[in-house]
Amino acid sequence: MKSIMIFISFLLISFNCIAQNPIIRTDFDTIKVFHEKTLVHYRTYQDSLLVEEAQAFLFPITLKIPRFRLLLGIFKVEVETDSIVFHGSRKSFLSDRSYKVEEYENGQLLNTGYFDSSGLEISKALFYSHSNFKGPCVEYGSHFFLKGRKN
Repeated sequence: MKSIMIFISFLLISFNCIAQNPIIRTDFDTIKVFHEKTLVHYRTYQDSLLVEEAQAFLFPITLKIPRFRLLLGIFKVEVETDSIVFHGSRKSFLSDRSYKVEEYENGQLLNTGYFDSSGLEISKALFYSHSNFKGPCVEYGSHFFLKGRKN
């Protein structure tokens, strides 16, 4: 009987133990405000560790996102976002502190360099062997900042 109670207690404790989600925050510095866009320099941190630093244009837009996937867009929610168009340099860090530097002009990628944690240039293959990226979605997706707070 005692062993059953210990086993049940262990199960209850294990169900309540949840890993802490990483805290992600982005700091913005406005460089210049234009009529329909804003040029910013931003830094994104994950648990106080810098993971991305970039300069980009932000265009305010509204996205309509289906509320339920099964209903195929019958119920949509509008989300206020800023579309990101990179302009200038963008530095992305991996967990081992190796990083990638990309140069953009109005969203067009001009040049990419890959570096180890000490700043020495490395090959693209070596850089991606350190990462957990799977597939091309990281390189070809659209980028947005959602406005507001997560509840």
